[in-house]
Amino acid sequence: MMVFPEGFTAEDVGESDILELVEMIGEFFREQEQIEASYAPAGSWRETVTQSVGTYIGRPDAFVKIARCGQQAAGFVIYAVQAEPMMRLARQGVLHDLYVRPDYRGQGLGEALVRQAMWVLRHQEIDVITLNVLIRNEAAIRFWERFGFTPYVQRMKASGRNPDHAPKPARREW
Repeated sequence: MMVFPEGFTAEDVGESDILELVEMIGEFFREQEQIEASYAPAGSWRETVTQSVGTYIGRPDAFVKIARCGQQAAGFVIYAVQAEPMMRLARQGVLHDLYVRPDYRGQGLGEALVRQAMWVLRHQEIDVITLNVLIRNEAAIRFWERFGFTPYVQRMKASGRNPDHAPKPARREW
C-alpha cells in the first residue's frame, strides 16, 4: 500500500468520478496552454476527454486515479502499459497525465501519485517508463528528474497553416 500525505487518499476513478475528473483535466489543459498555446482545448474537448477517460476504466493495462483531500478532488494521474512490439523495450509504462490542483501543491501529493504509478507499472513487468513534458515547462522537468527521468527524444512541430514555414519545393528543370 502506498503512503499518501496526511489527509489525502487516492482511488480508482469510477463512473461517478468522471465529470469531476474531466473538470480537472480542463484545468490541466488551461495551465498547459499558458506554456504552449497549442494545448488550448478544442471546442468539443469535454466530450472527447469524457469518452477517452471512459475507455480506461476497468482495463487491466490502464489506470486512472483521483486524489482527494477529504471529499474534495485534489489531483489525478493517468498511466498505462503500452506494447511497442517493434522496439527492443517492448512493454512500456506510459505516464500520460499528472495534475495537482494549485491549492494542494507543495504537500507531497504529486510525488505520492507518481510513486504509486511507478510502483504499479513496475509490477506490470514493463521495460521502461516514459512520459511527455513540455520543453518550456522547467518546473515539471525538474520534478520528473527527481524520479530518474531523463530526456531521450525531442518532439518537434511546425506550423501546418503558415506556408512561409513550409520548405519550398525543388525546382524542376524539364
